[in-house]
Amino acid sequence: MHLLNKFFSAFERSDTHRVGAKLAIAVCVLSFWGIPIASAQDTPTLTDLASATYRDIEESPITLVNGSWEGEPAVEGGASVPRVDLAPRFRVVADLTGDGRDDAIALLYYNFGGSGVFSYLAAVKRDDRNQLLNIATTEIGDRVQLRSAAIDGGELSIETIEAGPNDGACCPGQKRRRVFAIEGNAFVERLNEDQGRLNITDLDESKWRLNQWSHEESVAEKFEINIRFDDDRIYGSSGCNRYKGTIEVGEFAGDFSVVAPLASTRMACSSAINEAEERYMGALQKVQHFRFAAGELVLDWSDNNKWGSLSFEKVESQPE
Repeated sequence: MHLLNKFFSAFERSDTHRVGAKLAIAVCVLSFWGIPIASAQDTPTLTDLASATYRDIEESPITLVNGSWEGEPAVEGGASVPRVDLAPRFRVVADLTGDGRDDAIALLYYNFGGSGVFSYLAAVKRDDRNQLLNIATTEIGDRVQLRSAAIDGGELSIETIEAGPNDGACCPGQKRRRVFAIEGNAFVERLNEDQGRLNITDLDESKWRLNQWSHEESVAEKFEINIRFDDDRIYGSSGCNRYKGTIEVGEFAGDFSVVAPLASTRMACSSAINEAEERYMGALQKVQHFRFAAGELVLDWSDNNKWGSLSFEKVESQPE
């Protein structure tokens, strides 16, 4: 530290330039010595969001552990407890406060023991001490499906699927676009506009890559399994082979079924890919509904007493 003191001795005045010079010199010297310096500019990662403290969900701030938090039962001895879970693959990064530092927007699900699942958006950044700080949190609704999220002109723009006038809370079908800004330590909703009813054609012109077999099981990166929609047709890759077929739209928003059997090429593939293809094609031909979760497309399938979901991430459209 004697070396640092020698550097600082030349900067005894405490005006802004001298303080800035001291800080810059300290960073350079410590870096030269191999001492890691944490930057207050670092944007919170998904791992950071999974252990952050959030306010304005419960009466008191709650701290996640590995992406989850559980409270005490509402009734002593009761089995039902309030719970908060972080959407594990959702993060939007932007400077929404205008201070030159990026905020990370997290999506949180809150269930306090009933059938409702309330979604919250939370902005988290690092303060001057490099500590995680939840600067704003807002509820966006019960069982709201988040279709997409983007930053537009320093504001957060989201597309949601929400319950319309004739929809049950379980089965939303109304598309909405909502825009939020941060003022002080709160989200302010600038816009909330109706975009009509959810339709299967909303999936057209996009490529969707399978990334989850279920909530807890990811798809191996070596399997390139994807799907595209074009009116009443679907096509894509099942890992090694190409497939195509037609679909029938149901009565309610999001309902559709695949007309079996699907047509497919017959290329020779490895045993691992063959198993993945068989699993995917079997589930795909039992799909009954599509929905959105944290920006991902989810296809729900059911077969007698078995059911499950296939989750897809959106891929930019590319010509085939």
